Amino acid sequence: MSVGADALRHLGGMEAADVRRWIAGFEAIAEADRHALRRRGADPARAIALALSMIDTADRAGHGPGTADPSREAEEEALRGTWVRLHRRASR
Repeated sequence: MSVGADALRHLGGMEAADVRRWIAGFEAIAEADRHALRRRGADPARAIALALSMIDTADRAGHGPGTADPSREAEEEALRGTWVRLHRRASR
């Protein structure tokens, strides 16, 4: 579980048992969400709408395709090259 700085400051004032109860609550909610999803089944229209919403949010935050980081692109290209070499080696 990833905890932000604000949450860490809040947790610093909590007893260990309180933190365990707090985390258990989040885990119970996550399990209830998973159960509801299994019961509801796949919803392709909802999945596409969610994906488009996430893309739109990233674009608005300046993380869209038009704002690519050249150093990150170079790292990704190097990684792609590594995967190609590994795939070739594994295919022999």
